[in-house]
Amino acid sequence: MGGMLPAVIVRVSAFLSLALGACGFLVSLYPLGVLMGAGAGVFALLFGSAALTEHPDGWTRRAARGGIAAGSLALVVCAVWVALALASER
Repeated sequence: MGGMLPAVIVRVSAFLSLALGACGFLVSLYPLGVLMGAGAGVFALLFGSAALTEHPDGWTRRAARGGIAAGSLALVVCAVWVALALASER
């Protein structure tokens, strides 16, 4: 890790990405948690991409990629809930 950010910040960013992505996905499974799940998914993507710009190795890279995947999945679930809500109003 020879980038501009210290290694501790990259590790914390990767961990936050994974934690926020998982929480965002679990919260977005409920209709009332769509907004919070989408917010957590966006922040998971931001933290994960910030961690990956420093080219980490080992568990840090896996955590960042897992956080990005979970955050993306949370956003997809939120989009499905919104589509279902709009379709049911018609």
